[in-house]
Amino acid sequence: MARVFGLDLLRAIAVLMVLSSHALFFVRPLFPAIQALSLFGYLGVELFFVLSGFLVGGIAIRSFGAQPGTADLFGFWVRRWFRTLPNYYLFLGVNLAMAAPAGPGGVAPYLVFLQNLAWTTPRFFPESWSLAVEEWFYLLFPLLVVAVARAGASRRAALAISLAVLFLGSTGAREWAVATGDPSWDEGVRKIVIYRLDALMVGVVAAFLKEYHRSSWRRYRDAGVAIGTLLAGSVCWLYYTLDRNGSDFARTGFFTLTSLSVFCFLPALDDWQDAGGGAARAVRKISLWSYSLYLCHLPVRNLLIRTFGDPELVLPAPSHRFALSMTLGFVALSIAASALVYHFFERPTMALRERLASPRERPSPAS
Repeated sequence: MARVFGLDLLRAIAVLMVLSSHALFFVRPLFPAIQALSLFGYLGVELFFVLSGFLVGGIAIRSFGAQPGTADLFGFWVRRWFRTLPNYYLFLGVNLAMAAPAGPGGVAPYLVFLQNLAWTTPRFFPESWSLAVEEWFYLLFPLLVVAVARAGASRRAALAISLAVLFLGSTGAREWAVATGDPSWDEGVRKIVIYRLDALMVGVVAAFLKEYHRSSWRRYRDAGVAIGTLLAGSVCWLYYTLDRNGSDFARTGFFTLTSLSVFCFLPALDDWQDAGGGAARAVRKISLWSYSLYLCHLPVRNLLIRTFGDPELVLPAPSHRFALSMTLGFVALSIAASALVYHFFERPTMALRERLASPRERPSPAS
């Protein structure tokens, strides 16, 4: 299956948002107000969640048989693990080489994605929190589909029931946590696996609608863009106006609103099959390198800080030249490192997956 340019564009935007939000570190001492652009980091990860749910949900729908069984389940897991685990463990090793983890369990929770299942993410390997959310989705969603199908439901019913259980379970857990405690917006809610699975399920809903309600999926494409633009504008406004640590809505419904805003753009982006020109080629490259880029950019930033100094500790203040050089170096080195990792590590492991997969099981290259 050919790559879809619109989805490549969404993936490229997501990873560049995350990259730019972490590049703020180098210029924040000179321009404190630029911290407002931390919105990019939040939105970038939320884009990834919904897009992953859409792509992986579509793979599950296409690859599961009429009566999903154990073979479908293990085939799905093997394909996902070939896609995600090699890079993850590579950069777990990189982070270990740079700084040993502190706290209960050390590195052990990271080996099985338990670092933030229902508790605060440790400071070690901080970007791994979102990967843990995705890995638990990969584990639980197909497991539920097979279990419900074995209870006698059709594939369509099993998919619908499973996505409803995970969506409602996750949103309900988040509501309960806020109603019974006072968790922080970021560490206490946003980065906890059991509170965030619903974001991926919004993407699965999109995949479900595309498969079983294709005419409506296409008919409301333009309306989706208009509604999505209004919702995205509301998300940006609320991000700056809500007391995120004090508002119940900020710690509950705000995340759902963000996911829905991304959901609305998916029919149009999924229909944008191809594009030409140098900018389109750059988008495709960044999309291909996005997983490696997400994993390598913080180690690159830490290496720059160790080598040239922490901008926040340069007294009385870092020079504009220093801040600009560090920012540009961070972006350029991160992209270059991601390209190398993709070509010499990620792509070979993906090629092995393709050789092992049967023709029916092979997913889209975009996944």
